[in-house]
Amino acid sequence: MLAQVTAPHFCAGVVLTNDVVTEAAPILRYMVGWSRDRVRDYASGKGWQVKVVNVNNPKRMVYGQQNVCIGVAHGLRGYFAVEIVDGFPSASGVGSFETYEEAAEEAESWAMAEGVKAVVNR
Repeated sequence: MLAQVTAPHFCAGVVLTNDVVTEAAPILRYMVGWSRDRVRDYASGKGWQVKVVNVNNPKRMVYGQQNVCIGVAHGLRGYFAVEIVDGFPSASGVGSFETYEEAAEEAESWAMAEGVKAVVNR
């Protein structure tokens, strides 16, 4: 599951597997290994918001040995591109967009830069 952490000075993501942070954006790297409750309590104490991010209809493709999707997610600050590996979010794009279309363009550019053919559902 991908969770978005929003603070006054940043917006970043953490990936939780079995309610434990397994991956995090560089600014939240110290949270790797933390439980879901610890992340929520820490963020609340700092006045930050944490929200689970839902991915909207990603287009699937094969990339090396892994099943990879480039999709669009919606969070507190708008839409953004997200990469999903084997059904789980693994990374999010930089920045957020007001519309799904703008985020879809970013997702397609990201896939092109990675050498992956991608078509985002529109």
